[in-house]
Amino acid sequence: MKKRMFLLLTAMLVVAMMIMTSCGGAGSLGMSCDSEKLMTIEAENSGEGDEVMAGGLVVAAGEQITITSALESGEIKIELFAAPEDQSIEEIPDIEGSEPVMTFNATDTDAQSGTVPEGDYYAKATTAEKANGTITIEVKAAE
Repeated sequence: MKKRMFLLLTAMLVVAMMIMTSCGGAGSLGMSCDSEKLMTIEAENSGEGDEVMAGGLVVAAGEQITITSALESGEIKIELFAAPEDQSIEEIPDIEGSEPVMTFNATDTDAQSGTVPEGDYYAKATTAEKANGTITIEVKAAE
């Protein structure tokens, strides 16, 4: 039940952020939580400063985060934030002033991996340079 509420909240947050980031521009930056282990970021002429945030990644012991970029152009900064333990899963997390657990800068066709403590995570993507393409964020067994 807790995971369902988490995913429902995530979906509502994604829709709200997509509406906010797509207004006023011809480009778009979107993020979908495909499962607890996979997120996809889609950029189509996303402008500098466009951002989107979604939650739903679950990292267990012995797993790591891998970011794989298939950007045709541009750069997108990805920040991972731990879901607050003391906050109801039904509330939108307030990350203002929070430090990300991990930061990745995705460009061209590269892959980066990192280890984080087990738990639930939110991802925030910000366009650093006008971007086109796809980025996947995947949780898988640590190498």
